[in-house]
Amino acid sequence: MNKKIIFLLTDALRGDYPELHDMKFLKQKLSEDNRIASRAVHPSTGFCEIIEYVLGQSASEHGMLAQITAKENWHEMKYRPYLSVLYKYNNIFGNIPKVRGVWRIFLDKLMSSITEPEVARVRYHIPIHMLDYFRATESLYEYDSWEFGGENNLFYWFKENNISYDIDNFVKFNKIKGIDKDRFEDINNKIKNKSLKDFTLAYIGNAEMAHFKGTTSNEFKEYMVDMDKSLEVLSKNLDEHYDNYELVILGDHGMVDVEQHVDCISEIKKIANDLGISEGKDYIYFVDSTCLRLWFKQPELHQSLFDKKLVDIIGEHLELTDDITNYLDKFKPEYGNLLYLIQGKKIFYPDFFNTKANVGMHGYKHDIFGQQGLLLLTGPNVENNDVDKIELKDIKSLIISRYQNGK
Repeated sequence: MNKKIIFLLTDALRGDYPELHDMKFLKQKLSEDNRIASRAVHPSTGFCEIIEYVLGQSASEHGMLAQITAKENWHEMKYRPYLSVLYKYNNIFGNIPKVRGVWRIFLDKLMSSITEPEVARVRYHIPIHMLDYFRATESLYEYDSWEFGGENNLFYWFKENNISYDIDNFVKFNKIKGIDKDRFEDINNKIKNKSLKDFTLAYIGNAEMAHFKGTTSNEFKEYMVDMDKSLEVLSKNLDEHYDNYELVILGDHGMVDVEQHVDCISEIKKIANDLGISEGKDYIYFVDSTCLRLWFKQPELHQSLFDKKLVDIIGEHLELTDDITNYLDKFKPEYGNLLYLIQGKKIFYPDFFNTKANVGMHGYKHDIFGQQGLLLLTGPNVENNDVDKIELKDIKSLIISRYQNGK
């Protein structure tokens, strides 16, 4: 294959960032010919973005709503109270700068010995005493393996069509190694050495810093300007060393500033106490920043009453429209007997992913511009085409079409 495509998954690159943060290279490329562009990449319809553009399917099609869900037999598992003690120690030692590094090494080894490795390696900040109730979904397999979607997998199509690929600088098992600077350097070296594979997929995470800095801070702007300069260097290297290439820059979703934190965990524990049910025996729960899920050992007894009590308390913060609730219902009970999505610009905190509350957060509603990502596909042989909007799942067919066109 003569054509080379470099696909940079620029996590959380919002559609208006080029102008908002004076990203000169991106602004220039978005105004030139030889581009396909969209300022409205609709985010994933679930919480598993990678599978969406690798398989070309929405969450309701591939069936995965979230990266982690409960084991079917969670309510049959033996409760281990000593893990609750370990969880308390983790909250202490895990926050002491001089000892937390050693503590985390110890904890990682311990967790790998008492729970499934697929869960241990993506355990985030799930309470230790609850960890064994859950199983991994999207991160269970390597993304180019047959087990990851079979013949629907983009990499299966590559193999069938003798298209070589390089995913060394991408996410693996939902974990990211290294930093953006190193990934840019590695790709630039491969360009200069003329050793690019036909397709290169790499992860660039600078825009994710909005989680911690907000979307409009001066510090975040510096991150965006630095990333823009790195993109410019990479593009110039491609121009110098390849005649037939395409550079794809995809922001798979956007980001909005958080205005309110909602503590659902405290309310869950209060309701459970009122109902006389025990965590780990009668019910379990999982809290993302934007989604809350609960499972019950006897849903016919507790689900409806728990739902009523919880909605009475925090319902003003939840997306309770028919379109959202009907969509989430499709994933019951595998992903929860009760599922709730929080409103935009709000997050659940505390949650099972973060030790500090985020100040920026992406969401999954397509009609909010701040939640939409950016697509730029540019190259010397690209015919100009602006797209009003594009679904994340359609990125797969776009990539395939670029090879089929042969230009």
